[in-house]
Amino acid sequence: MKKVLYSLLLIILFLSSCNSQKKTDKTLSVEQAIKIYEAGYKDVAKDILLKLSKQGDFNADFELFYRYLNTPEDSYKYLKNAAENGHEEAMKYFLEKTIYRAETFNNSRPKEALKVYKEYLKKSGKENDEQSKKLLDFLTKCAEVPKLNAKKFCKKYNLLYKDEDIKREAYYIWQLAEEASKENSRFGKADPTLILQLIICGGYVPAETSSAINEFYEYYKKGEVHEFKIENYVTSGFGINFCSMREQENRNKKFNERIENLKKSIKIDNQDCFENSITAYFTFIDTKIWKEECHDGSGYITWALESSNKQKNELLEYIEQLFANSTPASNNKNISELTFELNQLIEKRNALPPSEDGSLIQGPKFSVSLDDMKNVDSLWQTYKDNMIEFIKQQFGSKASEEMNKWILQKRIDDLQAVLEAYYIYK
Repeated sequence: MKKVLYSLLLIILFLSSCNSQKKTDKTLSVEQAIKIYEAGYKDVAKDILLKLSKQGDFNADFELFYRYLNTPEDSYKYLKNAAENGHEEAMKYFLEKTIYRAETFNNSRPKEALKVYKEYLKKSGKENDEQSKKLLDFLTKCAEVPKLNAKKFCKKYNLLYKDEDIKREAYYIWQLAEEASKENSRFGKADPTLILQLIICGGYVPAETSSAINEFYEYYKKGEVHEFKIENYVTSGFGINFCSMREQENRNKKFNERIENLKKSIKIDNQDCFENSITAYFTFIDTKIWKEECHDGSGYITWALESSNKQKNELLEYIEQLFANSTPASNNKNISELTFELNQLIEKRNALPPSEDGSLIQGPKFSVSLDDMKNVDSLWQTYKDNMIEFIKQQFGSKASEEMNKWILQKRIDDLQAVLEAYYIYK
């Protein structure tokens, strides 16, 4: 209550100063404007900050940038003014916007970044600081590289140019840099200048950007062409997930090649049964990794895809061993024992009490519900029936019995993992 009353008093003082014919423009400070903002009077606080900004208060400029939705032009103006007047946090944001996280052709402004940083050093008195010197050297390198005529370049090769379009495609400009670094690309002969220009324009994460620029600046100075690969520089969960999803296309191609090779050894009458069983298995696995496996953390997509690939590889290896007349390791338990164990786990799982939102297990990056898992059960049963039938037709009853035990044990392991996760996240 005292906070609200104090804020109201500040507002009254501000309105009084506005109505006064005297030029008492410094009645309120940025700190007081922030208190008014935090009390919920955001429009009043903005009027105060705008007034202070016109008086040359760069701290007000930063607050206007940080706390309000402005036009892109005003936002850039406020941030730049605060940064070049020595505001440390503003300088950090300015470098991210113009270099480290530029992401688009229009945001990338290395020469402007260098100019503003030099002004910042003068105002902040950090010119002799070792870290500042290193950063100054880095920005000097970026500014040295000739500016890419992005509009002309994009028009020539029919590329995305507008900020909003580029931001829909992760690492879009860095993907262009990858292409430009390869011989005989659509951009013609690989050019170290173009490669570095694109790397500078497409920064996504500070550590990634600085690492890539520093390395390819050396190649640029030597006039050497080296292949640029995004996966060599990613450090963030987002970057790791992006690379994993992209690499998944190659992994899927390899799985398809293995499947096609297996089909060459399969009896003609069993071709459809084999395709149905593999399709059912891949559908089961690709649903299970998202709906049941509880992958979490910044690299959750990567962990999920790695799990999917591991399980797909295990099944294909099992079938390849059968074709090589090598019998996979047998489970010592019989089918009845394994089925009983599996049903007990299903009963335990089904008896788990859900949370208020209906989920059984909830993490930052995933949610598992009983309905989701029952759907996975259904997909598993379809895969199991199809696969056992195929193995029986292709390799005989003994092989199908061993496959049945293998499939049951895998599902038992799955449900034990679910129960463990439930008690971990409970």
